[in-house]
Amino acid sequence: MVFRNTFRKRNTTFSTFSQNYIRRFKGTTIFEDIFVNIVEQAISHGLVKGETFYTDSTHKKANANKNKFHEEIQKVVHQRREWLEDEINKERKKQGKKEFEFKEKVEEKKVKVSNTDKESGYYHRDNKEKGFMYLDHRTVDSKCNIIVDCHIIKGNVHDSQPFIERMEYIKNKFGFNIKEVGVDSGYDTLDIKKYFDDNNIFGVIAYRRYGQGNTEIRKYKFKYIKEQDCYICPETGAILPYTGRIDRDGYKYYSDKKNCENCPLVDQCCKSQGYRVIRRHVCEELNEKNA
Repeated sequence: MVFRNTFRKRNTTFSTFSQNYIRRFKGTTIFEDIFVNIVEQAISHGLVKGETFYTDSTHKKANANKNKFHEEIQKVVHQRREWLEDEINKERKKQGKKEFEFKEKVEEKKVKVSNTDKESGYYHRDNKEKGFMYLDHRTVDSKCNIIVDCHIIKGNVHDSQPFIERMEYIKNKFGFNIKEVGVDSGYDTLDIKKYFDDNNIFGVIAYRRYGQGNTEIRKYKFKYIKEQDCYICPETGAILPYTGRIDRDGYKYYSDKKNCENCPLVDQCCKSQGYRVIRRHVCEELNEKNA
């Protein structure tokens, strides 16, 4: 991996460090060993408590021209969530329906590969600078803001992908008793929320605003009644019961055409189809715990 030199080329300090890495230390664990030793010293001096952490990631430019690349077809294997598949099929069986058959999903993607630095990844997002980059993941202990983990991956990999692996790494490496973790909205995934729940970690994830379509009466205004497994309309008190439908992504559907008939607010709520439909994930409680 090649990071862009932010110093002037004649900066001998950077040059010495860079050349030593290339000629003497590349392929070794020397830098990781030094980092771990420093963290262990910080722990021994009481500067790291090992209970509350914050994780975030930052894109760093690779020393590679964004216009010099070739395209490759790469296979992307989407990891199955067997625990979620089991929950979905439990619900299917409860409704007397045939269980879904889940298979590993393999997708082919055309990706840009740098001619200079093949280890980097092409990053592109609206209102962000585009180019070949790396993603620098850092986890900080809350007591004195000591960085306890730094992990570099390709710039075109989603922020959340290495999170669980890195949490397990610092827990096992330093014997941390992780109790609380704060992350931004890029880590808002069901897998991470389940990890928090399974490990009794109090997780705080920054709020992410999702599209609500054209409706003026938002989903959060509807009250969910767990005992009856239904939603209550905030304006009329109409009941939207569970229809018995659950899709392959784990979303349950709630609606009742009759209860929405002659509603004076239909134009503000559900003009396109004339009645309201609400989706609730089979693992929605995980979302609510980490909201």
